[in-house]
Amino acid sequence: MLLTFIRQLGRAGIYAKKKTKTFLNKLKNLIQVLGYICFKQDQLKRN
Repeated sequence: MLLTFIRQLGRAGIYAKKKTKTFLNKLKNLIQVLGYICFKQDQLKRN
């Protein structure tokens, strides 16, 4: 479910690219943060 959400954000970012690049940069940062959080949660589950 989270992956589809991130993909949707990515698509929204592609559409927004034509309008503004700062929004796209914020979107990329958000996706990186979400990915990092997911990665950390996976690590915690394994331990």
